[in-house]
Amino acid sequence: MTPLCNCFVTYQEITQRPITAADKRVFYAIGIGNIIIDIPNGESSTQITLKDILHAPDMGATIVSISHIAKAGFSVCFEGQLCKIKDQRDKVIGTIPASDNGLYKVAYVYAAVTAPEQVDLASMHRRLSHIALDAIQTLFQSRVAEGMQLIDNGVPIICNSYKHAKSIWKTIRKEHEELLVPSFGVEVHIDLWGPSPITSIGRRKYYIPFTDNHTRYTCLEILCTKDQALDAYKAFTAWVQTQHEAQIRHLRLDCGGKFTGMEFTKFLKEQGTECRLTMHDMLQHNGVAESLNRCLVEYVRAILHQSRLPMNLWSEATHFCIWLKNWMST
Repeated sequence: MTPLCNCFVTYQEITQRPITAADKRVFYAIGIGNIIIDIPNGESSTQITLKDILHAPDMGATIVSISHIAKAGFSVCFEGQLCKIKDQRDKVIGTIPASDNGLYKVAYVYAAVTAPEQVDLASMHRRLSHIALDAIQTLFQSRVAEGMQLIDNGVPIICNSYKHAKSIWKTIRKEHEELLVPSFGVEVHIDLWGPSPITSIGRRKYYIPFTDNHTRYTCLEILCTKDQALDAYKAFTAWVQTQHEAQIRHLRLDCGGKFTGMEFTKFLKEQGTECRLTMHDMLQHNGVAESLNRCLVEYVRAILHQSRLPMNLWSEATHFCIWLKNWMST
């Protein structure tokens, strides 16, 4: 395009009227970049890219500077009522006839060369009225959505507005009806309990049980803080691999922040483990882990009450309850 200082003169000559304030606002809405234009050549056309030009998409007329065409490696010559554009091999790639007022106009649509918008999965979920995440991914995979690039880093999306508006919850059955997984390590249930109102020996306030779905065998780790949950899970994963030669395929847990952070999610991806999150505020969907936590608290209270031991021994009592659970036939 012509320089901005010359645009006003050229535009005034074309429209044959004075420049108004609205015209100036149009000219100032200008960006610098590359643009693709279609050059007519008889019944066909040729696309050429002009670089580093002033692009004003709201202008009433498109004016292409000859100097930018030459800078792109093409030459322009005028013969009679024709404007011919040639490539470096002197081959005519475009022929533009003169109009009645002597201007050489191109009626073809041009397209600006712009990078696709980077948008994450959570933003698209909000933009598209909170539709399912699988449906959003299908839109991009089938190339229905254009001009955007979907960014999916694998972090679980938790939308409070969607959960607030959801009127139907999954039915909670009174009895467990799903079949157990076929082997050890296929699915593991975990849930963090705490903080305890009484600090145990070693200043610990939390515990996290790992229960195998196939055998219902449980391993327990007592923690001082929540952020130790990842280290505890890594240790359990190593134990499963070395002692049982198994790989954890599915991990069933709630939507707590200690399990949905970037580091925890990254480790699951590295291990090839699929994370199965339950619905927020629906503890029944993680029944194996939640039921175990409730039973452990009741057993520990009963043991300490009956033995008249201090409550700060709840950590040792919990380990004893887990040992009994793993050895009993039930």
